[in-house]
Amino acid sequence: MNMQREEQIQRYLCGMSTLEEMTEFKSALKHDERLRILYLDYLNLEIALETAAEAAETTSYPIGSSFVDRSQWRFRNWSAIA
Repeated sequence: MNMQREEQIQRYLCGMSTLEEMTEFKSALKHDERLRILYLDYLNLEIALETAAEAAETTSYPIGSSFVDRSQWRFRNWSAIA
């Protein structure tokens, strides 16, 4: 899968796609099985990361311990992870 498709998925999931990009992406999803599989992988990863972030926010930390504030934590740049 080329980098353009991965960026297209990221933009779509982030809500940053233009109307034209969304239309083209949805059409591509209908016709490209590999793209659908990759899209579902990204979607599952997005859900897992959001769930982990929410769980981390509800975890209590003892006084004096160090922790990372994850209130704004979201991975959106998938290429940085790979």
